[in-house]
Amino acid sequence: MFIRIQTINVTEALRLFESINERGVRLDPVDLLKNMLFMHTSEDDYSELREKWTQIVRTVQKSALKESTIRFIRYVVMAEYLNATDALIREHELYSWFNKHTALTKHESEPQAFVRMLDVRAKQYVLIRNGYTTKNFYCDGVSNIRLLSSSIRQHIPCMLAAQHMSDPDQKQLATILEQTAFVIVFTASPTNVLEKQQTWLTSHIRVCQSANDFQAIRAHLYTQILEPRFAEFTTRMHTFSPARLKANVMRYMLARVTRAMMRDDQTPLEKYLKAVDVCPLLPQLPGIHNLSAAQVEQYNRAAQSIGNYVLIEKKLAKDVRSEKITGFDALTQSRLPYNLRMLSASDGSAFMHRVPARWDAATISDRTAFIVDVARKLWGFA
Repeated sequence: MFIRIQTINVTEALRLFESINERGVRLDPVDLLKNMLFMHTSEDDYSELREKWTQIVRTVQKSALKESTIRFIRYVVMAEYLNATDALIREHELYSWFNKHTALTKHESEPQAFVRMLDVRAKQYVLIRNGYTTKNFYCDGVSNIRLLSSSIRQHIPCMLAAQHMSDPDQKQLATILEQTAFVIVFTASPTNVLEKQQTWLTSHIRVCQSANDFQAIRAHLYTQILEPRFAEFTTRMHTFSPARLKANVMRYMLARVTRAMMRDDQTPLEKYLKAVDVCPLLPQLPGIHNLSAAQVEQYNRAAQSIGNYVLIEKKLAKDVRSEKITGFDALTQSRLPYNLRMLSASDGSAFMHRVPARWDAATISDRTAFIVDVARKLWGFA
């Protein structure tokens, strides 16, 4: 059964829509916000507003990432309006928040200007999600976060808040955010650790104008997130186990370390990851015979160490795992990787960098110490 309700004009219909929603099944905050904007727009401007709103939704939702419009609006609120002491706003709280902050957002007094702002922000949002700055320049830090984990999004409000910054400054900010994101993931910290700092960060990034302002942001992330996790980070590096990391995180970590070893800050990390695979040079299941329990334990400890893992060409990795590449000496518990050639230096991809001629527990231990030292500097601990 349908009930037809007739109103004297569209504005009254929109008010009725809002009133009915208060009494029935609650609608998505996005629909309520859209309705609110139409309520404060003259009927002559309805067509333009509707077209612009549709464009915003299409930009966010129809991208390859199929993002949520409500999440996008929440991130815009964080980037544009929240102060350092404000509590985080959840998606279901957005409509109520807009109702209470009309003077701040001006979405009632200037709905057209508000929607134009959202349109600009939607384009920036998609750029960030695809690994670019808000000014449409490739950004290593943002892209690397995406490679680390597609579910990490806490950096997005920060990058949106940085729209006034120059491209180099945005890239520097992204590097700091990438460092923070990896430390959180690697130390198995709660996923909301960075989000708890969100309002402080976005409010300070929004007004960042000088080197001192930037240093304050860096120092805040260090004292609040990095420094408390330094001991755990170091311990996990030294007691590394591939079983504790997702495959994509392990590949990301080794690619970042390899690139840092080579002092290569130009080649996109994505290029490294497309060409290579993670491979242990000492096999995990070598089928060793006639070794003592102590020797087996030593072997297993070396085989599980981060120093035993390298990035090599995918076609070679398959052969290494299947033992087709010779050189493993079970008696001395070492692999002689003389058949593992480096990718040509001309393409910036010498992934076997710092691999010794002999591969045993001692050289793996030395390589582990070297990698841990590189990692500390790379992820902001030096």
